[in-house]
Amino acid sequence: MILASDGLWDVMANEEVDPAAQAAAQAAAQYLSIQTLQKGSKDNITVVVVDVKAQRKIKTRTELDWNK
Repeated sequence: MILASDGLWDVMANEEVDPAAQAAAQAAAQYLSIQTLQKGSKDNITVVVVDVKAQRKIKTRTELDWNK
């Protein structure tokens, strides 16, 4: 999941951002920040990338532990 300020969304389309979501969270955030600067964004940039798949694994394991 990618949360970002309009500094990113003003210069990048969803189709450009989507492939970054497949990378590790920190690498994706760094890549998107750099791309935004290279595209000439004049606004401030905030990018947060959350690895939802990792959270699902943790939740699933927690649920299994409750069933013991």
